[in-house]
Amino acid sequence: TQYSAPTLAATDDLCNGKIDLEWTWSGSNPPKFTLERANNNAFNSGKTTLSSNLGGTRRDYTNTPPNIDTDYYYRVKASGTDGNGCTVSGASSQAASPTILYL
Repeated sequence: TQYSAPTLAATDDLCNGKIDLEWTWSGSNPPKFTLERANNNAFNSGKTTLSSNLGGTRRDYTNTPPNIDTDYYYRVKASGTDGNGCTVSGASSQAASPTILYL
């Protein structure tokens, strides 16, 4: 089953040093979402999977990045197995995080 890409947005929580991620989705819910973070928008440096088990109705995630004053890139995509046992695939949507600065 192929799903379209969600629309992903990232905002910072300066007081707590966190990145709040939210995404919108049109169409039926996938079984799960997978969320990844990387050091660049090509996702070939410092890539890590934050979660591969976010429920298909989930639309938000809060991340505490490992370093402040650093740009991170996030992407989310549909994943899991559908009711017929078929692997779900989906296009990903990505967003750059705002840089958290402590003064």
